[in-house]
Amino acid sequence: MYYFSGIVLFILLCSISAQQLVGQTRTLHISTIHIQQHSKKPLASVRIATYNNGAMTDAAGHADIFISNTEQAISFSKAGYIGGTITIPASSNDTSLTFTMQPMEFQGKAVQVTGDRNSVYGIASQDVNIIKTETLDKHRGQTLGETLKRVTGLHTLQTGPSISKPVLRGMHSQRLLISNAGIAQEGQQWGSEHAPEIDAFSIGTIEILKGAAGVEYGPGAMGGMIRIIPPDIADTAHLHSSITLQSQSNNWQGAISPSLSWGTRFISNDAFGLRAQLTAKQAGNARTTDYVLGNTGFTELNGQLQGKYSFSSGESIQFTTSSFDTELGIFKGSHISNASDLLRAIELGHPLQEYDFTYDIDFPKQQIKHRLLSVQGTFPIQGLGLLEATYGWQFNDRSEFDAHNLRVPKDSVYLLEQLLVKPAMRLLLETYSGDIKLKSIQVDELISATIGISSQFQQNKRLGKVVLIPDYFMTSLGAYVIANMMFDDIIISGGARFDKRSISIDRFSTPTRLINDSVLNYGGASFSGGFMWQVLDNMRLAMNIGKTWRPPQVNELYSNDIHHGTAQFEIGKRDLSPEKSTTLDIALLYDTHNISFDFSLFHNQFDGFILLQPDRARPTITVRGSFPTFRYDQVQSVMYGAEFQGDYTVDDWLTFSLQGSMIRGDNLTTGNPLFMMPSDRISNALHAHRESFLDVFGDAFIEFRMTHVRMQNRFDPNLDYTNPPPGYSLYDINLGGTILHGPLKGISANLSFQNITNLAYRDYLSRYRYFAMDTGFNCIVRMTIPIL
Repeated sequence: MYYFSGIVLFILLCSISAQQLVGQTRTLHISTIHIQQHSKKPLASVRIATYNNGAMTDAAGHADIFISNTEQAISFSKAGYIGGTITIPASSNDTSLTFTMQPMEFQGKAVQVTGDRNSVYGIASQDVNIIKTETLDKHRGQTLGETLKRVTGLHTLQTGPSISKPVLRGMHSQRLLISNAGIAQEGQQWGSEHAPEIDAFSIGTIEILKGAAGVEYGPGAMGGMIRIIPPDIADTAHLHSSITLQSQSNNWQGAISPSLSWGTRFISNDAFGLRAQLTAKQAGNARTTDYVLGNTGFTELNGQLQGKYSFSSGESIQFTTSSFDTELGIFKGSHISNASDLLRAIELGHPLQEYDFTYDIDFPKQQIKHRLLSVQGTFPIQGLGLLEATYGWQFNDRSEFDAHNLRVPKDSVYLLEQLLVKPAMRLLLETYSGDIKLKSIQVDELISATIGISSQFQQNKRLGKVVLIPDYFMTSLGAYVIANMMFDDIIISGGARFDKRSISIDRFSTPTRLINDSVLNYGGASFSGGFMWQVLDNMRLAMNIGKTWRPPQVNELYSNDIHHGTAQFEIGKRDLSPEKSTTLDIALLYDTHNISFDFSLFHNQFDGFILLQPDRARPTITVRGSFPTFRYDQVQSVMYGAEFQGDYTVDDWLTFSLQGSMIRGDNLTTGNPLFMMPSDRISNALHAHRESFLDVFGDAFIEFRMTHVRMQNRFDPNLDYTNPPPGYSLYDINLGGTILHGPLKGISANLSFQNITNLAYRDYLSRYRYFAMDTGFNCIVRMTIPIL
C-alpha cells in the first residue's frame, strides 16, 4: 500500500512543470570558475537556474541558458561550494557571465552573507561544515565514523575495530540524524554498535550541521545532522570508469571498488546520466600492540546505482538505490560464560585467552543487510519558488548470533551447533518516507521562506530467542516553516515545526515477561532562530538558539535482554516521557589569505534526558553467560563546550593547522558527570602541498599529524565497571599524489601511516575498553586507477 501511495504521490509531483515565459528571449553564455587559494580551474556540474529555466555546466565549466528580455535573477549552486544569485536588468546587453565559486571547506572558511545559503539547509544563519570528494579520497575504505574523525567536535563511538559511529558534541544515535541520498538512514540506529550501513566508497560529499536541526529534519536531528550526498552525475555526454584499490596492514584488509558513469545530452538540451559502483571488502582479526583481537574480522559486499534526468527547463528527477551486506565478528573476549570470569576480565583489562590471526568469522557475530531506494524531484515554479520532493524506502535485516545458546537436552553438541547457526535475535525494519518542500519563496526583496511536510511509516519485526524489543508499527507526520531575512551584512533566520508520532506495540508474553497491546502517542513543537553577521569582509559572527524534542524510542522503553553486539544486558524503562532540549550556539569565523579560524561555544539544556548507564552492582547472569547490566533512566542534564579550528598558511605550499574540542556533561539530578562523554582532544598538523612535484606527481601532499586525547577525569566513580583509561597521543603520516606522465598517467595513490609509534592505548568511547586495548600500528594504501 505504501509503495503504491508513494509512487502515486511522486507521479503527481512530476506532473508539475514550470510555466514558460512569453516574449522574446536571449542566450546567455555562462562560465564557472573554482577559486581556492591561488589556483583557478573550470568547475563542472554547477546548477544554473532562473524561475523557469536551468542548465548544468559541462566539464569546461560552460553552460548556455535562455532568458527573457525582462529583469532576471540567476542563481548558481553546487554541493560543497558557496552559491549565489545575481540579477540582470532588462536593459542589460550582456551575453556572457563568469561566476567564481569558493569551496566551503570543512575547516570553516568564511563565506559571504550574500551567498544563497538556502541551497544547503533551510536555516541560513547556521554554519555548515563540508568534506569534499578530494578529502574523502584520502580516507576511502574506512567506516563513516573513521572518515569523520578529523572534523572538530566529532568523535567516534567504537565497538571493536570494524564498528564505529559518529558522535557530535556528545550526541549520537537517536539524537544525531544521518541522511543518505536525501532520506534519514534507518537501521536500528539506537544501538551503539549499530553503525550506519553506508559504503564509504560511495560517498561524494559530506555536509555537517552542528546544533539543533530539528525544525527542518525532525526530532531525530536534536543534536545536528550529517548529510551524505552520493557522487555527482555529470549532465554532459561522457563515459568514465575507474577502479579503487585499498589495503590495510593491521587486519590485512583488502578492498576493491570499480565505478562506471555514463551520460548523454539530447538535441533538446535535456540530459541523462547513470552511475554504478560496486565495493567488496574482506578483513581479518585486528591487532593491538600486544595481542590479536579474536573474531574481529568482517566482509562487505555493496552496490549503488544512480540515475538523473535533467530537463533544459530546469526540472530534474534522480534516483539512488543501494545494497549493503556485511558479516562481522564480535570480539570473543567480550562474551564470557560466568560472573567471576567477567569481573576478572574487566580487572585484568586484556583477553583471558590468546587468539591467532585469521579471516574466519565465528560466533558471536552479526549479519546485516540494508536496502535503500531514494527518488528525488526538483521543479522550479515561476513566480513562486523551487519545489523539491523525495520518496524513500529502506529495508534493514539485522541478525545477531550468540556464542552460547540456550541449554539443550543432555548437552548435545549436535543440537547446540544446530541452534547456533540460527540468529539469537533477528530484527526486520522496513521504512517508507515522503518529504515535500517548497523553498526559495520570495516573500519580498528581503525575506525568503521554505515550507515543507514530511511523513514516515515504519514497521519492525523480531525473530529469534532473544527478545530485546517487541514488534511495533510507527507513523510520523511533521510540518514546518522557515524564513530568512537577508540584509547587506546580516542574515536573520527563524523557523517552527510540529511533529506527531504514533507507535503501536504488539502483545508479547513469556513466563517472565508480559507486554500488552498498546498505542503510544507523542506530539511536540520545535523552534529555532538566529543570525549571521558579516562583521568585516573577513569575519563573521553567528548565533543560534533552538528548542527541540524527541519521543522515547522503543528500545529505551522496552529493552530487556542481551544486546550481543555490545555484550551487555539492557533494561528499558516504560514510563519515559519525551526528551526536550534548549540549544545555544555561538560561532566566530575569520578568514584571510593566510590565517583562518573558527571558534564555537555551545550549551544544551535537557529536560528529561534519556540515558543508558551501567548497574555495576548487579551483573546479569543468564544461560548464555554473564553480562554487564545497563539500565535506561531519565534525568535533568546539561552539555556544554567549546571548539576551535585554525589554519596558518606559512607559504603557498605549507600550512599549519590546530584544532581542539572540550565537552562537559552533567547529570543535574544526581550532581555527577554524565556517563560516556568524549574526552578533551587537541590535534595539530603540518601539511605540505604542491601542484607539481618533480614534474612527476600532481596535487602532491604530505601531512604530519599529532592527536592528543586527555584522560576523562569527570566521571562517577560509583557508576562504571572500571575507571576511564589514561590519556594518549597518536602520530600519523599521510602522503599522496597523482602521476602526471607516462603509462601510469592519471593514477592517484596515497599512503597513511596510523599510530606510527605502535602505542598501546584505550579510548574512553570504546565499548570494548573493559576487555582489550585499541588497535596498534596500521598502514593504509589506496590507489584509484582511471580506466576510461
